[in-house]
Amino acid sequence: MPAFNKILLRILQSFRIQSCSFTGEFVGTIFMTNILKPVIMPLIRIDLIEGRSEEEIKDIMDTVQDCSVEAFEVPVRDRYQIVTEHKPGRMILLDTGLGFERSEKAIAIQVFTSPRATINKKKFYSLLSENLEANCGLDPKDLLISVTTNTDVDWSFGFGKIQYLNGELPKEENE
Repeated sequence: MPAFNKILLRILQSFRIQSCSFTGEFVGTIFMTNILKPVIMPLIRIDLIEGRSEEEIKDIMDTVQDCSVEAFEVPVRDRYQIVTEHKPGRMILLDTGLGFERSEKAIAIQVFTSPRATINKKKFYSLLSENLEANCGLDPKDLLISVTTNTDVDWSFGFGKIQYLNGELPKEENE
């Protein structure tokens, strides 16, 4: 690794970036997102087949929130989740040729987020699988996760303003 990259990696590790690749994506995404902007909680959609109790849904939502906070190091107070319950037969989540069948308890989690490092996404996927199984009894094969990356201009947190760009967002505070 060239000396410049070693120095840059040390600087980035001081900002809690554990690993990265030195590519255009690195400079344009990780550096800009994790150093120059506050870290904001993603918007998370949870789709599931109807029939779970309110307590079961709350447990799923709380587990997803805890995994988001840990993996993405976002403030606890930032929580954006939408749960949609579907009638049986209204969600088709095939195995994409991996050789398993999902049950009627399968859930799909869609994450809409500003750019995140691959290491954080991997941690999020792993935590979700482990913790949804431990806390909610969800078989890991019944979990489908998709992350969609967007940019500053794709977010308005209210009032029709782009708070990322106009400086209204508070400084990062992990609570």
